[in-house]
Amino acid sequence: MMNVLETKAVVQTSTTTNVLLVKKLTIEEISKIHQKSINQDHVDLFITVEQVPSPEMYEEYIKREKNRAIGLAEKIRITLILNENNATLVLTSDLTKANLSGLLQVYNDLLDNIQMIELDADEVERPAKASIKWGVPLLDEATQGNFNEYNIVQLKGQSVSHFALQNQAIYAALAQTLKLYGDEDLNVYAKSLTMSGQTILKGKLNQDGTINPNQQAIQNGESAGYTTGIISIDVDNKKFDYTYCLSPKYPLTCVIKQNGGVVHSVSLQASVDTMDSEVLRQFGTMLEYFLTPIQADSDSSMNEVINELMTPFGRRTVVLEQENILDRLEKIERQFAQNIALSDTQGDITFEELAQRSDSIATHLIKEGLKTGDKAVISVKQDNELVLLMIGVIKAGGVYIPVDPNYPEERISFILKDSGAKFFISNLIQNSQDEDADYITIQPSGLLQQTQLEPHNDLLLPAYTPQSGYVIYTSGTSGVPKGVQVSCDNIIALVEATQEEFELSAHDVWTMFHSSSFDFSVWEMWGSLLSGAKLVVVPRETATSMYDFYDLLIEHHVTVLNQTPSSFYALQNIESEQRIPRLNSIRLIIFGGEALDNTKLKKWFQRYSSSKCRLVNMYGITETTVHVTYQNIFKRNLDTSSQSIGVPIKGWKISVRDPYGVPCLLGVEGEIWVGGAGLSNGYINREKLNTEKFIIDKLSGERWYKSGDLGKIKSDGSIDYLGRIDNQVKIRGYRIELDEIKKHVSRIPGVREVVVTVQNNDKDEHKQIIAFFESNKDYSSNDIRDILMKELPSYMIPSKSVHVEDIPLTINGKIDFKKLLDEQNEPYQAKTAANSGENVLLEVWCKILGQQITDEDNFFDCGGNSLLAVSLLSELKQKVSKDILLRDLYVHSSPSSMRAFLKAKERGEVSV
Repeated sequence: MMNVLETKAVVQTSTTTNVLLVKKLTIEEISKIHQKSINQDHVDLFITVEQVPSPEMYEEYIKREKNRAIGLAEKIRITLILNENNATLVLTSDLTKANLSGLLQVYNDLLDNIQMIELDADEVERPAKASIKWGVPLLDEATQGNFNEYNIVQLKGQSVSHFALQNQAIYAALAQTLKLYGDEDLNVYAKSLTMSGQTILKGKLNQDGTINPNQQAIQNGESAGYTTGIISIDVDNKKFDYTYCLSPKYPLTCVIKQNGGVVHSVSLQASVDTMDSEVLRQFGTMLEYFLTPIQADSDSSMNEVINELMTPFGRRTVVLEQENILDRLEKIERQFAQNIALSDTQGDITFEELAQRSDSIATHLIKEGLKTGDKAVISVKQDNELVLLMIGVIKAGGVYIPVDPNYPEERISFILKDSGAKFFISNLIQNSQDEDADYITIQPSGLLQQTQLEPHNDLLLPAYTPQSGYVIYTSGTSGVPKGVQVSCDNIIALVEATQEEFELSAHDVWTMFHSSSFDFSVWEMWGSLLSGAKLVVVPRETATSMYDFYDLLIEHHVTVLNQTPSSFYALQNIESEQRIPRLNSIRLIIFGGEALDNTKLKKWFQRYSSSKCRLVNMYGITETTVHVTYQNIFKRNLDTSSQSIGVPIKGWKISVRDPYGVPCLLGVEGEIWVGGAGLSNGYINREKLNTEKFIIDKLSGERWYKSGDLGKIKSDGSIDYLGRIDNQVKIRGYRIELDEIKKHVSRIPGVREVVVTVQNNDKDEHKQIIAFFESNKDYSSNDIRDILMKELPSYMIPSKSVHVEDIPLTINGKIDFKKLLDEQNEPYQAKTAANSGENVLLEVWCKILGQQITDEDNFFDCGGNSLLAVSLLSELKQKVSKDILLRDLYVHSSPSSMRAFLKAKERGEVSV
């Protein structure tokens, strides 16, 4: 196919210049034009003659003149280009000086010496442009003024003129193509130019190629925003070639060129700031598809064409080394036997000790009856011994299920029952356990004590089995948690896929900062151990006190830090309070768990360069083994709130699909599907959900996971993350189904209707869950909190629960979330009047919480948490006193209490 994509340079660009080429001039015509150039007696014309010796130079001169802008010149530029065998005339004007008929009139005057009359010119019009969201231009390629052009001169190997296309058929094909990109209800600006004049149509482009005028905009006197401009040009003679303007006037411009009503080319033009070249190429290919008559017995289907177009942008699945996790761990244990493997507040454990103690735990579990594939719920405090227990279960051939011991008893009981766990390793006493319970409770101390009793050489452990692994429970759309079972093969694949990229080695020091029930900790634990590094296991009380965690990072010289963005923003604020940088040992920071806002990293880059510390944003899903993609963050990225989550890691792959499972073209929004080495074994006891979420592609036979996330692919293979399709959110890295919270609030006696939503106040460091409820009982926010604390983890408790008379609805009968938040939770507005010392504390409290509170309100009861507490403390240190400590804030959590504390301190009544 003679379909060419060209990039026009900035020097050739002008939206105000039009050009008429006249080819194959006769000797008589050349003589007349040459004579005119000698006289130069007309005020509106400037004529030059260029004599060139070679055919190559002749073509170069024509190209130069055709693409040379004229700006707002008063004269029409006329250039006659000659060589031995050919002659071409190039007429150039500003659009406001002469249009097609005007330039033709000039040409006729040159030949016939007719007295010039007033020229026809285009109306001076600057239609409003509507931006397109699917062009996804690459930021480093976008240079102001450049544009791409895709020319269609053949279809199915034959000239476009062979198909006898009419304008309406081309308009219809354009509408069908735009529909693929989500532009169904679009406004277009269509101008038809002929030798005799012009016609203009503005309005909605229908799928049949007709255009309905935008009557509403006309009646209101508004200027409609146009995403697409269509310029149809008919010069009625192959001798002429007319270019309406040198660069696109609209986000997407379609130029149709005809001779005597016969279309001979269709050109698509778009600024590089609007559309990437590959996006335009795909758009042009799909336009060709719709322009070509379809023959069912021979032509490819639309889906096949799209699949073919998207194939080069799919990441090929890399076959990773088939080393199993036990062999890898044993190799590490031998190679780095005397290196520290684990460290907590109680001391250090070397890799040799880790091997002996975890082997002993595994042996004891087998003696207790644990068989290959059996599940063991582990619910103990976060320390070295927790890690030993999890490794012990793996070495015994089992599956460990980490559960935070602070979870409500009801949730722990549910997990025990739902998972079918055979063992419960915990100091907790399950009151709900009855005689029919299928699991065996084992005290952790009993397992851990065995490590001192049995000699290492006498241990007999089973060979590795791929049935071993872990289960992480996430929030469920049906209102109940769901367990995701992941094989150990996935863990080793994750480490192998990232070790070279991130240069993971035994020289590193990691932290296990996140709760073991959050899958980010899987990466922290196994990423460290399987690369021979030191893992510092962070107690939960330290993880919830960012000042203490900051000190821990310095004390242990941590080199690899994994953080949810919310946690890191707080940590960054603490670092910025220091006179000099103190986190110099950190070489790699990996973000995950929730969306990253690049603009909030400026404080970090003011102190640390990318060469000193690499920042990486990773997108991941529990069902696909923690991480899926990675994106490096540089200082140049800080001015934009980028949506990019980068490219898949080795062995993983991503496809963006429409609701029917068809791959989306570049730039088109769709659901993110994940495939490759990280796919989990699915959900426990959720066969219907497994069928819905884990899909076998009919064309390729490959297995994919439907993430429920919206995204789009760019031409460099990277992915933009656009949010959730359903009602799932991430708060501080925890994946939460709002429907699960709604279900528990609905169970409260007297509650009739419930709405759970998320408030995302720009002044806060992260989102907050808000519940609105109708009830015939007068519950306070604290009442709801106390009830839910018995049933849900703390991170799922709404920051505020608001009793409303009625849940407001929009005109379409949907819940009016905006009205709920605006009326019931008006954001706090700082007062411009000078504040007295008495009011400063209240002002700071309100500012950080993003809402109006009273002097007696407790910070943590009004939506405050450990991360916001860091922001509050930082503000108090700046505005009130540098001597306030984080522990003071936890004790004196209301403005009035803090005020009384500070006054007592001034009087010397409080010991420091």
